[in-house]
Amino acid sequence: MRTWILFLLLLFYNQSSGQVFVNGTIEDSLKNKIVLYTPINNFYNSDIFDSTNIILLDSNNSFQKKLTLPKGPMFFCIRVGYFPFYFLAFSGDTISFDIKKSIVRDSSGLRDDGVITFTGRNGDGNTLFNKYNYYPSRKHEDFYTSLEKTDIYQSKDLKLFESVLNSQVNDFEKLYKKGKITAPFFNFIERAIKQDLLMHFLYQAKTSRQYSSSEKKALFNQLSPLFDNDPQLVKGYIYGRLAASTKYSFLLLKEDNYNIDVNDPPQKHLVIGGESYFLNGNLSMCMKAPNDVKEGFWAMTLLRYKKLFPMSYTQKDLNTFLAIFPQSAYKKYLFPFFYEKKPRNTTDTLQVKLLQLSSIDNLDSLVKKFFKGKAVLIDLWATWCGPCVEEMQFNAEIDRFCKINNVERLYISFDNTETREKMLNFIKHYPLEGSHVMISFKLKEDIQSRIYGNFREITIPRFIVVNNKGEISNNNLPHPSTGNLFYTELNKAFETKL
Repeated sequence: MRTWILFLLLLFYNQSSGQVFVNGTIEDSLKNKIVLYTPINNFYNSDIFDSTNIILLDSNNSFQKKLTLPKGPMFFCIRVGYFPFYFLAFSGDTISFDIKKSIVRDSSGLRDDGVITFTGRNGDGNTLFNKYNYYPSRKHEDFYTSLEKTDIYQSKDLKLFESVLNSQVNDFEKLYKKGKITAPFFNFIERAIKQDLLMHFLYQAKTSRQYSSSEKKALFNQLSPLFDNDPQLVKGYIYGRLAASTKYSFLLLKEDNYNIDVNDPPQKHLVIGGESYFLNGNLSMCMKAPNDVKEGFWAMTLLRYKKLFPMSYTQKDLNTFLAIFPQSAYKKYLFPFFYEKKPRNTTDTLQVKLLQLSSIDNLDSLVKKFFKGKAVLIDLWATWCGPCVEEMQFNAEIDRFCKINNVERLYISFDNTETREKMLNFIKHYPLEGSHVMISFKLKEDIQSRIYGNFREITIPRFIVVNNKGEISNNNLPHPSTGNLFYTELNKAFETKL
């Protein structure tokens, strides 16, 4: 009975549209840029903004803004410098929040949970969501820890797996039962989190070398009854497109039968109106999206990929999209490719060094062998890591700082041998001046233990400082996008040891 009530309430909210009022107080001594991202054509957006999205605080560090809400529940993102905060809104909501202190990270890499507090209807739910969701590895750690306490990997019991999924939203259910959050809020959050975790689990299996393609298909088929096909989860949830990408990729794998252990989805050519159009293999999964989300999902995916991986996505990708959706409302966001990051200069090959690791090298031996007596700024990255690419736009300023202060730059890539050429092209394109190594099993094991501690999931980008004594003095430097905070902590790190 409760499920039907929740469904009907959600249906009512889905069919209404209106306005959302947002107000807040932000006490930010670092004077970060504050941006409130709003949906684009009914899709959650954390990439595109213009001057109307920039929040200017008054003399009391406060602001208020009126937003138009598309049909259905929608997440919004407010970013203070590097740090994102999320809130779920329904038509007629007034969203109020306070950020009471400068945003910093603790030694584990997690943002202080007490930074933001939401008030008003569903305020406790939005506060909990930010605490639960940040940093994403915490959410996944809790899920996998719960799975390991069962025999799910042996029994492959669907009901057991579903019970673990359900347990991950217990805290939100408690708020709902106490009347702290509304039924539509709980229903949407519950389904969104469960889909997010389910798809993360499948993605881990999809990219694992421990399973054959047939085993991956079998796992997909076994868990497919748990898939939620509500289009609003793709449109309105912060990880909706990411979860959908995994689901559509499995559909592609199932139907096209490509060997996922060796190749990315194959490139194709589509015939549209008698003309042949190129279809990038990494965009093939867009073809599997349902019609009611296909256009938006494809456009937003293309925008995201073009922003983060400009070498891999070209005008041909845009031409294919526009051949299928010639009157697309997203067209104005796709012209021009204004996100593309151009190289500062042609790379001076003398400024790039490719280091060779032995099979027994760990972080200490790597630093001692190549950087003895030197301070080193280490960047953990990969060509497939979008946030890593976003941080590279600050490289010119960091390079100047390092040269003035005699600091060496070391890039440790999490790419594998199959993507080595892509990594080398990446280094030339941006360019990434400094020393480079591709991570080995031993080095990854050492970094996992010493830098990430108990966290199972390695999250990148991550910046590490080694002083001129070879000591790790900061194992989680704030990202360059935090501006002055990055340089303040970088300077401190040269004088300290963990």
